[in-house]
Amino acid sequence: MSSAALTLRGFAESVAGWYGREANLAFLPWERWRETVAPSAAELTWDHIAHSPNSSIAKAVRLLGYQPRYSSLQAVREALEWLAAHDRVPNPM
Repeated sequence: MSSAALTLRGFAESVAGWYGREANLAFLPWERWRETVAPSAAELTWDHIAHSPNSSIAKAVRLLGYQPRYSSLQAVREALEWLAAHDRVPNPM
């Protein structure tokens, strides 16, 4: 777990920046958005949003001295770098 929450918009803006781009985002209400993608993509997205909780690590910090090794963005960037090194996505460097 990361020590701070990050919105889907925050992820998109950060990842776009790693590739030297600006995120081109617009808000659509869920019912309208799901009409713009394949039903399978809408189902996967809803499942992710509905079942991806964000909870506090305060108790683990207090009782165990826990400190996350990575921030949310650091973990995603490392994953993208690994995927790029294995020719599965473009390199974000």
